[in-house]
Amino acid sequence: MSIYVILSFVLGFTLAQILKLIIFLIVNCGKKAKAKEIFGWLVKSGGMPSGHSASFGAATTYIGFHEGFDSVIFALALCMMIVIVYDAVNVRYATGEQGKKINKIIEKQKIDEKGVKVIEGHTKIEVLAGTLLGILIGVIIFSIFG
Repeated sequence: MSIYVILSFVLGFTLAQILKLIIFLIVNCGKKAKAKEIFGWLVKSGGMPSGHSASFGAATTYIGFHEGFDSVIFALALCMMIVIVYDAVNVRYATGEQGKKINKIIEKQKIDEKGVKVIEGHTKIEVLAGTLLGILIGVIIFSIFG
């Protein structure tokens, strides 16, 4: 059923975002975090683990088990996942790094310009962790709802 693909996707993304927050709180243990900063970590792009990889990993895994790993729909889901993971590691990561450097230049040169918004991508380890989390979620959802 398609609802379980959506459930897998949403659960993968949600758990990855919650894990990002938990990691942030552990790393910053002892420091007071503002509510805005905590909320920011729940919706943040980039970071450990990758929500994009977790969500697509979960949905793709569920589709593989439900429809078969030799089905056309699984192949399509896997292709989409590869594009999204590639984008997160390469395109968005590079764009985020460029944005950080542009903002440093603006700050250093005291240019009267507002900095650019930085959308962070992922490192390979963040994507791997998100993918493994997603696969686990897909397996669990299929095991429960098959």
